[in-house]
Amino acid sequence: MSPPYEKPPPHPRPFILSSPETIPAPFSKTIRKTSMSQYRHTLILLVAACCFSYVISQFLRNSIGVIAPDLSQEFGIDPSRLGLLSGVFFFAFGIVQLPLGICLDRFGARYTMMLCLGVATLACCLFAVSDGFSDMLTARILMGLGCAPLLMGPMLLYSRWFSRERFAGISGFHLAVGNLGAIGATAPLAWAADTIGWRGAFWTLAVFSLLMAWVVMAFIRDAPPGAPPRPKEDWGQAFRGLREVLSHTGARRILPLSLAGYASFITLLGLWISPYLADVHGFALEARGDALLLISLAHACGILLWSPVDRWANSRKYPVLCGVAISVALMFALAALPNPSSRFVIGVFVLLGAASAYIPVLLAHGRSMFGDHLTGRAITLFNMGNIMGVFLLQSLSGEVLELLLDASWAAESAYRAVFALLSGLLLLAGLVYASTEDKRPGDRVAAEGEKEKPESP
Repeated sequence: MSPPYEKPPPHPRPFILSSPETIPAPFSKTIRKTSMSQYRHTLILLVAACCFSYVISQFLRNSIGVIAPDLSQEFGIDPSRLGLLSGVFFFAFGIVQLPLGICLDRFGARYTMMLCLGVATLACCLFAVSDGFSDMLTARILMGLGCAPLLMGPMLLYSRWFSRERFAGISGFHLAVGNLGAIGATAPLAWAADTIGWRGAFWTLAVFSLLMAWVVMAFIRDAPPGAPPRPKEDWGQAFRGLREVLSHTGARRILPLSLAGYASFITLLGLWISPYLADVHGFALEARGDALLLISLAHACGILLWSPVDRWANSRKYPVLCGVAISVALMFALAALPNPSSRFVIGVFVLLGAASAYIPVLLAHGRSMFGDHLTGRAITLFNMGNIMGVFLLQSLSGEVLELLLDASWAAESAYRAVFALLSGLLLLAGLVYASTEDKRPGDRVAAEGEKEKPESP
């Protein structure tokens, strides 16, 4: 006879490391009848498929940075159009996040991710054969649409397969592995562009994207074995749930930091660090790739370090504020110091990569404010903020940079103005976020149907 279900410990291990007796209801009875080694195997394959799909998204979103000077030279692209070419990926990615959340809740992550990976494959092919700015712009829009569910789809899966307390940890692991794509868009892409050309690099990625579409279909399942079927909402219910998320006071206070936090760092990593190093410090293609590789590695390590901090500190709000404060200080240093050495600049960028990796904790903070029935829409709202913020900041910074260069500013001074802009916007967003109520890892949201305690204004 199965032992009675007992309340799990305060910080239960994820299912993959649990014994049958500690797996939360209602899945425990079914899983006890299943070989635990088989269950672990299923979960490992699911996490691997999710992570390596996300590698594609990270590569594509950061792929313009290292080849930006070469694209500018080959196609005559000025800074404002370069900012648009990089940022339009994030616009397309972000604009579909809210309807995507409804689709994830209604149709599941498996089919949504598989179909969108097919779109990403076509986009890589189009980029590889493009012969002008308009072709590349269309390809970047399709890339954004194709990669749209490759973060939120896995986040929804993890929320169903793992305990709430472990959500920040597993989402941080997902982001860290996905950063292999950002790393691949640095020195490896520079090497590939020098060896087989940037077109050949995108043909290779098209093949990998098609392979991952098959892997997702073969190995991902939308819920653990024995999970009760989720009720299907009609579109009216779905949009009412979306309105409920958008009207939440805490969500509105987190959203500005979602717009500025991730975006301020990715605007630099994915677009301006490489041209800055070329224009101000004279770095060649290989040296720029090596510098971006170091910064991306620091960011990946930072994600692994930040992810469990909310459990160690028993707080989600204060670790995020700490990361914001360090990031603001580092960007302000880049803006304030005239003619710094290249070693100093690389060191600051590396520290910024590690300091700005608090996003998993911020995402867990936002997710913790809502019950399971609104999970898909809540996490897609904050991801939409992350991604649309990149589009806005990359486009804005491109316009500012071109305006200053046209006004005969020196390149070094113009880039410092961009650093000051990003630092100031992040500071303002952090001040708004500081008024948000903290949600500790052990806190529970109100049950469905119950009214949550309103936040004090």
